[in-house]
Amino acid sequence: AEAQSTPLLGGSQQVNLLGVVFAAAVASFGMGLIVYTLLRSRWKELNLMSVKGYSARQLVMSLAIENLGLATLATVLGVGSGIVYLMGEVQLFNKYILTYTAWRFSFPLMSQLQLLALYLVIVAATLAPIVLIVRRITEQPNVKGEA
Repeated sequence: AEAQSTPLLGGSQQVNLLGVVFAAAVASFGMGLIVYTLLRSRWKELNLMSVKGYSARQLVMSLAIENLGLATLATVLGVGSGIVYLMGEVQLFNKYILTYTAWRFSFPLMSQLQLLALYLVIVAATLAPIVLIVRRITEQPNVKGEA
């Protein structure tokens, strides 16, 4: 506990935590923009589905399943590449720095919770444009598909 309160270690941990927060913000904003752009390009299709009788819930569910797969794949690939990178760093450190104890790769509960929170923020950013656009389409469907 004393070692973590030193400015050298504690400061770098706080910077890392801020990095996670900024990564979550940028990733969620980017994902929201991607989903919004995708839905705008499918505006006519979604209007026709609404006119043909799809309920708001059916539209949201089909679009959510489609887009959450993308968000989940992106998250899994990001976490996987991060783990491979960190394991490589730990192995290199242990190979070239001779110390009494070797470093080991650990994945504490707090890090797992941060990744879960990051994933949930990305999921929320994916679902927000879906809900907004589906609500707009189902309230006033337009056969011509104009915005």
